[in-house]
Amino acid sequence: MRKWQARLDHRFVEHIPERLEPGELYISFPFATAAHLCACGYGKEVVTPLSPTD
Repeated sequence: MRKWQARLDHRFVEHIPERLEPGELYISFPFATAAHLCACGYGKEVVTPLSPTD
């Protein structure tokens, strides 16, 4: 059974780590990127560019 993630805690980092932890939202301003594992419990990586041109 999948466990839904009701909340993501943010963590400001320079580089997005290779292994993402459940419940953590990683935000990298130098690379204008945010990443986290999907909140639906499947463990898929979600990467979002933060720059206006992406």
